[in-house]
Amino acid sequence: MKRHGKCAAINACPSANRVYSHCGKKLKALFVTLDHIFSRARLAIALCCGAFLGLHCAAAPILEFNPPAGGVDPEGITLGPDGNLWFVEYVANQIGRIDTNGVITEFPIPGPGSLPIDIVTGPDGNLWFTQFSGSSIGQIATNGTIKQFPLPTGVIGHGLTLGPDNRLWVLDLGAQTYIPGTPTNGGVVALAIGTNGPISTNYYNSNLTIVSRPVNIVTGPDNRLYFTEGSAGKIGIITTNGVISELTLPFTNVSPCDITVGPDGNLWFTEYLSNQVARLDTNLNLTEFALPPITNSYVSGNDRPYGIITGPDGNLWYSDKSATAIGRITPGATNISVTQYSTPTTNSNPTYLAVGADSNIWFGEFPFNYSGYQSHIARFTIAPISLSIQITNTNAVISWTTNLGPGSVLLTNADLTTTNWGTLVVTPTVVSNRYVVTNPIPPTTNLFFRLIE
Repeated sequence: MKRHGKCAAINACPSANRVYSHCGKKLKALFVTLDHIFSRARLAIALCCGAFLGLHCAAAPILEFNPPAGGVDPEGITLGPDGNLWFVEYVANQIGRIDTNGVITEFPIPGPGSLPIDIVTGPDGNLWFTQFSGSSIGQIATNGTIKQFPLPTGVIGHGLTLGPDNRLWVLDLGAQTYIPGTPTNGGVVALAIGTNGPISTNYYNSNLTIVSRPVNIVTGPDNRLYFTEGSAGKIGIITTNGVISELTLPFTNVSPCDITVGPDGNLWFTEYLSNQVARLDTNLNLTEFALPPITNSYVSGNDRPYGIITGPDGNLWYSDKSATAIGRITPGATNISVTQYSTPTTNSNPTYLAVGADSNIWFGEFPFNYSGYQSHIARFTIAPISLSIQITNTNAVISWTTNLGPGSVLLTNADLTTTNWGTLVVTPTVVSNRYVVTNPIPPTTNLFFRLIE
């Protein structure tokens, strides 16, 4: 079943006789009408999911959308150049597209059993995806046209990213056990992309631990690329000219999994087997942080932090693949604060995450542990800004939470039929964690307020 976001208009005062709504992408607004002729305070608030401050239309922060193919095992997911989310369907051998209203379209990959695993936007404006079998990489245009290109023989494609040199950097997971004479026992492939596909291919694995199982990769703030080595318990670092070095983690059985650049400019990665996340700076100073157990994990005491990204709210977000939740991590200098959010489906096993064009968190779910399972693409709605208004005989006191940021501007207008909005001359004061504006009420005219970021 597809679920769609809706705009809702709320009359906050019985005497309000007009409600204005607008679904502008970046506008977050509160309209307040004050009229002293008909009532002491006449208030109208217009709300739109994803657009306006205040209440969101969804009753819960997580909505799940069902891919038509059912149990598809969605793994990698990314924001495409068309504003949609694109994801791979590992089991169904398809690429999926979902818009921010939850409408899903699926595109079959030519040939059986390619097992797509990760996906990113390439330098050519197409999306590129790795395939677990076939030693090839796939390209899909935003119109759904799919092409496939060969990789070096034996490559098992896994994570990929766009590098600082505008090449695609693809991890070769390699075999689970060492096979003498096999040229690819794990490594990194760099692809220069032209108009008609790859124009050069370089394979690097010098100095890389054999059977290290490289999993996920990201471009670091120092223009080196950092990748996790799931079996070796290491973080790999590769320069754009192919020089590889490794950092051995304190415990080799932690199985580092996903990796991202955090809001603080450091590298952050999940440790799948130790229920930890770790912070790594470019000088290779490492700090590990234990995550709280998720009580609804279907394997008690065996939480499995999996994907991790930086959210639009300045926090880190992670998924736990053995549980029924995702988590928000607020990083500090010496500790972290973690908040967990349960998914509607029990044992949903969330996979990788991405930030959508709507500034919400999107992720796959693969509840594989019961018969007749249905995979999902889920959307976590970032908490809306909390607004409040108090009306006195002489003033309108408007306040909003500081998570909107210091760049927010409060505008006023006496007539909503014009575009003559003026900046409020009153400077907001900060009280606790809120911006507060106290504005005199005109004696006889309407006054509208508009809050934008």
